[in-house]
Amino acid sequence: MNKTIEIKELNIEVETELHTEMNKISKIEIPKGWRLLTLAEWILIYNKYKNKINYGGNPDEIVSQPLEENKDKYPYWNVWFRSLVGRSEFNGINGNLYCSSGVRGVRFCKDVK
Repeated sequence: MNKTIEIKELNIEVETELHTEMNKISKIEIPKGWRLLTLAEWILIYNKYKNKINYGGNPDEIVSQPLEENKDKYPYWNVWFRSLVGRSEFNGINGNLYCSSGVRGVRFCKDVK
């Protein structure tokens, strides 16, 4: 496991580094006792703690699927954010990620008791 920080307002412990070896959907293996961040958790952490988390440049990582209707078919959502001249884009790549879809990596979190 990577180094972690505690996010008290969410009652979770989050890895500060991405698992870059899990750069394809088919390679994701969630360790026992850990889980993926939700999209809402990811947004709060990015907004409040981005100086303590390594995003490896522009964020490009996996969170759990936020759309109930897609959870069975597509359990992952790719958070991809980039700033362009005069605008910013925040994409989920339609929520339709296939096993060959490449990403920068994945990070895990666990609930703090």
